Amino acid sequence: DALLSQQRIMQQKTTLRLVATREFAARVLAPGLIGLLGGDAANVVPQITSDEMGVEHALLSGEADLGFDCGRPGSPSVRFRLVRKEPLVVVAAPSLQKRHRLRGLGDLLQLPHLYYQRISPARVLGLSHEVSILGASFNDIATTRAACVAGLGWAILPSYTVRDEVRSNE
Repeated sequence: DALLSQQRIMQQKTTLRLVATREFAARVLAPGLIGLLGGDAANVVPQITSDEMGVEHALLSGEADLGFDCGRPGSPSVRFRLVRKEPLVVVAAPSLQKRHRLRGLGDLLQLPHLYYQRISPARVLGLSHEVSILGASFNDIATTRAACVAGLGWAILPSYTVRDEVRSNE
C-alpha cells in the first residue's frame, strides 16, 4: 500500500508558477518552455503569469516560484541569477527614419521619445541629461513597440521585443 501510494505521488504533476513581463512571457518564455523544462516537461505543468511591473512582488508574496525580469531586484530577499544578457536597442519605424533622415544620436534626440518606464534613455545612451522631447510614456513594452511601429517616435527596448518586426521591416 505504501509503495502504491508513493508511486501515485511520484506520478502527480507539479505546478511550476512562473512570472514575467507580458512581452517576455509571450515572445520568449512561452515558446521556450520545452527547453526550460527539459526532461521534466511530462511531470511539470507550468503556470505563467505576466505582470509588467510586479515580477518581484509576485515572488515576495509567494504567488510565483520563479520570475524572469530585466535588471536586479530591489529587495535583498529575492535571489537572482543573470541567465542571459539581452541588448537594449534604439527602435524607430522606417517611416520615421525616412521622414527625418536620421544620421546619428543628435538627430534622434530632436524627435519624440516614447519612454518605456523601466528603461532610462539617459543611462542607456550615456547622456548627462534626460531626453527633453517626450512623445509619450508607457508601462508596457508591447504598447511602446506599437507606438514605434506607428511612427510616433523612437524608444529603447530589449532586442527580443522587436526581433520579429525588424525581420519584417516594420
